[in-house]
Amino acid sequence: MSRAPQRGIWSPSPMISRYRRLWRVLMAAQQSPGPPFPVESVAAGDPNRREGTSGRDRGGAGWGLAGWGGMWLVLVMLSPLPERAAGSAGTVSARHPPPGLNGVWDSLESLVSLSSATPNAELEVRFGIDPAGGAGGGFPDGVPQRLFEGLCARLEESAAAGHLEPVGSGGWVKSRDLHYASKARLTEQDGSPPVCISKCLIQRVDMGGAAPGDGRECRLRFSCKTETPMPVPEDRAALGPLEGVRCKSRRSFRYKMWRYDLTVVRGAPLTRGEDADDAVAGVPASFEVEMELLPSKVPGGGGLGGAPPLYVAHSMLLKAHDVCGLLLECRLTRPTLRLAPPGGGS
Repeated sequence: MSRAPQRGIWSPSPMISRYRRLWRVLMAAQQSPGPPFPVESVAAGDPNRREGTSGRDRGGAGWGLAGWGGMWLVLVMLSPLPERAAGSAGTVSARHPPPGLNGVWDSLESLVSLSSATPNAELEVRFGIDPAGGAGGGFPDGVPQRLFEGLCARLEESAAAGHLEPVGSGGWVKSRDLHYASKARLTEQDGSPPVCISKCLIQRVDMGGAAPGDGRECRLRFSCKTETPMPVPEDRAALGPLEGVRCKSRRSFRYKMWRYDLTVVRGAPLTRGEDADDAVAGVPASFEVEMELLPSKVPGGGGLGGAPPLYVAHSMLLKAHDVCGLLLECRLTRPTLRLAPPGGGS
């Protein structure tokens, strides 16, 4: 936000004020911080650099402000064109997909547009590792424990370095979800009152990511779902027959408008609530990785509907691409994403 000139002091001309503002934007771009967490899957000079990396890191000569590239950029921005959104508070600019991701990016734009027009909608991404390289049929049930723990360690390192923000206390939070035939879900968590919602899938887009020479495939499921709050009845039988229980231990981190959830889950069929603990005793754990949009953190201040769908789709794709690369343990090149046939599950 620009400051009003003080009385009695010479006030710069609008042109000079514009120059100073744009110069601050350029300098901020030159000094922008690195990625939210260190990713070894990006090779030097790779054209698919993530958002947030500065131009001087992109290989080649870059666009130093002392060079012709910087001078040309300054001249273009100082020309009498309509005001652009340049990352200042309350403004969001549309983005362009990096090379090689145009097709999958277009698919996400329509998903984000639908989410912004749907009340109580949430945008999320689920990750799964298919050791059969896409020949395994339905969507994988989570990721291997070793890769889960490796990703958790990387996020912890980034949080310690100040790139990510731990959610809550930063520790593991235990909860229990009771699922009913009516599609209601009742969540119980120590220290909090129970919460009941009805969750419904609206649309989803499945993708697969693979690294050269790696037979595994990282599956990505981008989903738009509605979560409608419901009252918690005194008699839970009013919610209908129980179908199952999921006992969870979750740790979460936030980067800008995205939350990364790492969850250890034990689930089992269930018909009586009092048998929940016995139902999951001895059940092997699955390890789930998810990423969810935080509407209150979307730039522009208007929630999901306050930002261009292109902006949100681009950000979601790049963040998911990073997680895919970490799960596949890419070292030199980033994985290639492609649209995948819809798998089973939700």
